[in-house]
Parts: sequence; C-alpha cells; structure tokens
Amino acid sequence: MKKKKIIIQSVAKENYYRDEISIISPKNEPSICSDTRSDINDSNSSLNAIENWHGQGKDQNAIQQIKTTNRKKRPTKYMDSMPEIDKLLSSRNLRSNLNSLILNGNTTTPVRLGKDKYIVYNTCPFDSVVVMLSMAYIDIPSYKCFVDGNDNELLKFSKQLANNSSFRSLYNTRVSIIRKIFNEDEGITNLKVIDARCNVMFIITNLLKTAPSSIEDIVCSKMDCTYTKRHTSSPTIILGLRHEFSTLQNAINQYVDKTYYECPDINCDGLITSIRYLQNHIFIEADSIADDQQFSLHDFPVEICVNSEM
Repeated sequence: MKKKKIIIQSVAKENYYRDEISIISPKNEPSICSDTRSDINDSNSSLNAIENWHGQGKDQNAIQQIKTTNRKKRPTKYMDSMPEIDKLLSSRNLRSNLNSLILNGNTTTPVRLGKDKYIVYNTCPFDSVVVMLSMAYIDIPSYKCFVDGNDNELLKFSKQLANNSSFRSLYNTRVSIIRKIFNEDEGITNLKVIDARCNVMFIITNLLKTAPSSIEDIVCSKMDCTYTKRHTSSPTIILGLRHEFSTLQNAINQYVDKTYYECPDINCDGLITSIRYLQNHIFIEADSIADDQQFSLHDFPVEICVNSEM
C-alpha cells in the first residue's frame, strides 16, 4: 500500500509542474528557453562574421556593390549627333586649350568693389579696344616703351592684360574704369548694373584723352593775341577717305600739312598757323565712308609714312 501512495504522489507532483509550465508558456508560443538559445546563436554568428564595409571585407559570400559612373553628356547645338564633332569633344588632344584674353561682361559673375557689387553688360566695344592695344604692346617694341612710360588708365589696363591674361583683378579694374563713363542702375538686391553698350569711338574719346592720336599746335602771328600759342589734343582723327583705303597715305599727308587761316579773335587781325602731329597710335573715324561701300583687308596699306617716319 505504501508503494502505491508514493507513485500517486510522484505522478501528482509531475502533473503539478507540467501544469505550471503550461501556464507560463502556452502551447502556441515558443518558450523562453528556445528564445534564449536562438539569441545566443545569433550573437555567436555575428562575432564570427567578417566585417564587409562597402564591399571591402574578405568575405567572399558578401554581395559586392556594382560601381557605376554617370558621365555627364556635353551639350550640343545639333539636333542629331555628329560623329566628327563627338570625336573632337572626346579627345583632349584635338580640343583647344587656349583661354580667352578677356571674357565679356555678359558671361562673368558680379564684381565687388568695396561694399558694392557690380555687373557690367555689353563690354564688347571696351574689350575690342583693350585687346587691340594689348596686341600692339606685345608686337611693337616702340609702342611697348610708349605704354610703359604713360599714365593713362586704359593703357595701363591693356599692359596688365598683356602681361597677366584674365586675372581676377582685371575684371575689378575693368568695372572701375567703365563706371566712370556710364550710368549705374541699382536693382532691388543692391546689385549695381551697368550697360556698356556704345560704339568704339565713345570708348576712345572718353578714355584716351591723355593719350591722343594727334596734337595740334596753334600759333597766332600777333604776340598780344589770346591765340598766341595753344595745344589741342584729339583722341581720334577724321580723314577724307572718299573712295578706298588706297588713298589713306594721301589723306594722312593732307591732315598733317601746315594750314593758315585768319585769327578768330575779333580784336586781332593776325594769321593763325596750325600744325598737327600724329602720335604713337592713330584711331581714324570712318563715319565719312559711305554705308554702301565695302572694303577688304587686302586693300589696307601695309606701311604708312607718318611724320616722315615709317
């Protein structure tokens, strides 16, 4: 009888613990022990794994990233691609690497002068005169000596352009020169805008007054006259080119010839003597040439005698 009681107690105790476990862990959910074992396995696998940062690790099973390069296509002005042009654009040896001597104000960024910002449009007339002076400074030794000894602001800028092409300070200097002869328009954002639209003669007559094309000496025969001795300078000269450039030498000879005329002073009956001397550069106004006439550069004389010098 005692043996049966012991069996009953053990069975009852086993059923008790079984019911207690079933209360803590229902049949449909995993047990706490199984979760703990899976976490331990995951931790061990992560410790044994090899770091594969951006595909630089040694794990061969890791997925390698495919490197792709997105090349930006060059813009083209043609509707259809041209193989010849594509070849020129894709080859550095066939592409021009020369920088522009000076960029137009339409393609440059605003320039700061002190506390103000400036942007200048339509600088073609100014740039054309400056480039021409810079080329003469480089090609002609005598003109180089003339520019080196001159204090004219435009000539100094041309010298700076010839020595240091397209430096940032050049564009600041260009704005400081142009703003003296053009009006400034201030916008909403305190950005001052200058429209430098004009003809070439406007640039020459306003900026080359101290470096003229000719100087005229006027002397009156009467010593007590107000026109006793005067010097007048002209940034440009006007020649009577009636037909073609082949008559340029004769027109220059007539321009520098000594002339006589009556003194304009009403209290003087003297005679005025006028002599013109051409300077180191000559800018000729071509307004007197008819619009319907066309000339070629071959018609322009290679050599001209000025002041008895070639």
